[in-house]
Amino acid sequence: MVSSAPPGQYKPAEMQIATLPALRDLKVLIVDDEAEVVEELALGLRRRAFNVITATAGAEAWAILATTDDVGVVVCDIRMPGLDGHALVQRIDGLNKAGRGIEVVLISGHATAEDEANAREAGVFAFLRKPFLGAEMRSALRQALARSLARRQGDGNAVKA
Repeated sequence: MVSSAPPGQYKPAEMQIATLPALRDLKVLIVDDEAEVVEELALGLRRRAFNVITATAGAEAWAILATTDDVGVVVCDIRMPGLDGHALVQRIDGLNKAGRGIEVVLISGHATAEDEANAREAGVFAFLRKPFLGAEMRSALRQALARSLARRQGDGNAVKA
């Protein structure tokens, strides 16, 4: 899923995260009920200087979001038991209405066109179908983190997907 270059072997575009402290300080929360997917994605992103935390259930992710203010982007699978991706997006929307500035990247290996349309309508920043390239995820995350930072600083339209 995500290529694994040795730590410190960043491409110039990837250095943006490592060299911009404000972006580096925002966390990426990865949520998927498949622990292997979570760990593989987290490892690949950490090797490229993303600040990553993880959860293997929607309810666990919600508990994290309720107790920490520094999550800038949530990467979430759509289909999970219990609190699924769509329900988590709705809850995040409530946090955003209170000024949190959290962007969402939805991922799925089984999504329908309707799922993707509903995600876009709900204001999801990006929608990636599994399997996706690591470069696709990193690009979406760089843009989403920049937008989250802009929203937190009061300029929510500064960066668009």
